[in-house]
Amino acid sequence: MFLLPQVSRAADVPAFSASFGLEHPLVGVIVRPLAPPGAGSTRLSPSQLITALLHTDIILLGEKHDNPDHHALQTWVLRQVIQAGRRPGVVFEMMTEDRQSIVERYERQQPNDAVLLGKALDWEASGWPAWTQYQPLANLAMGYGLPIIAGGLSRELTKNIQRFGFFAIPGTRRARLGLNTPMTEDLFATMQQDMKPTHCQEPSVPQLIRMVLVQHARDAVMAEHLTRTLSHPDTDGALLIAGSWHTRTDYGVPAHVRRMTPNATVHSLAFIEVDEHVLDVAGYAQGFGEETVPFDFVWFTPRVSNEEVCAKISTTRKTPMH
Repeated sequence: MFLLPQVSRAADVPAFSASFGLEHPLVGVIVRPLAPPGAGSTRLSPSQLITALLHTDIILLGEKHDNPDHHALQTWVLRQVIQAGRRPGVVFEMMTEDRQSIVERYERQQPNDAVLLGKALDWEASGWPAWTQYQPLANLAMGYGLPIIAGGLSRELTKNIQRFGFFAIPGTRRARLGLNTPMTEDLFATMQQDMKPTHCQEPSVPQLIRMVLVQHARDAVMAEHLTRTLSHPDTDGALLIAGSWHTRTDYGVPAHVRRMTPNATVHSLAFIEVDEHVLDVAGYAQGFGEETVPFDFVWFTPRVSNEEVCAKISTTRKTPMH
């Protein structure tokens, strides 16, 4: 039970920089799509959102990777949480776990400045959006002495899982991750069906199987780092920066956290771009293959582009968009 000051006003919410869809009725709206019947209004103010997040062990902030507004809002949420007295360790999907020693060495050498952390991590070669998008989050964490945790699946292990399945993971860790038993047929089928629309070309069955295995392993690995962070001596919780697909409550990181640490509380906040053809909250569930949007909270933002994703990535390096 956290004894925290009540948030009376969540000030200085950053203005949106994306310009597509600004007139959409949901832009700037925060909702609780999974609120139980009779729980009152499903809409929240920014201060109500922060109050809810303050009383949870693990906070997940799901983004669309190339939207600067999502990164700005993630930074704002982290700042509000810190200023209310919390000290979460910050776990990044974008930093693979094999780079943790680089992060820790940099933190010792440059404890108050994350400007060159991206260079130390060879960020430009990673395929993620520019380091300037993530640097404010790292700056904020380092400025308050919060540990930065590299929580992404390494490229080497990713390739090995694609070749050998979960047996590529050593037995003890595989058991800890909950990957020592086969996925249920229902879960496997659901993830296959859900992942098809997230890729621009229809994947073959073998490709789809590999994608599901890697996605499931990524979620489990991030959950492992989050639950470990709970016991870090310099933290009182954990916060994840990841693609929104990983933060979905049904089978993403939250499901793995609940299995690994049943007593831990976890809340998922996803930042979702509005669709000009979808004007109500329920309509966004279809994009996730569900009847209800699978997040505890959703904050709607403008779109960073009107260009179709598949057309966009045809001329640039493809990065994970979920």
